Amino acid sequence: MDKIARYSHYITTLLNRYAQEPVANQEGVGYQVVCDLKSHHYLLLRLGWTEDAYIHHCTIHLDIIDEKIWLQQNNSDLLIADELVGMGVDRNDIIMGTDPAYIRNPTDFAAA
Repeated sequence: MDKIARYSHYITTLLNRYAQEPVANQEGVGYQVVCDLKSHHYLLLRLGWTEDAYIHHCTIHLDIIDEKIWLQQNNSDLLIADELVGMGVDRNDIIMGTDPAYIRNPTDFAAA
């Protein structure tokens, strides 16, 4: 299995596992995994209704760009990058896209 296929498998496995968790304090709201396997975009959405409010929220957004995993959004308390490393992703292949480039360098993960 090539690197991109392996990383895609890790991401989809992780997001599908997260999607099985109930949404705290929001009955009627759940998670949906959206995967564009051709362009390598991966989302975990929180959506549904709570009383009169419609919820549509991007919880996690990951992309694979140039054989690296870009963490574009993490609106959760999950340590996604650490979990990906635990699955076998090299730290140098994870980029914190949510951080400006000047902050990325001092982390344990790739700058870009």
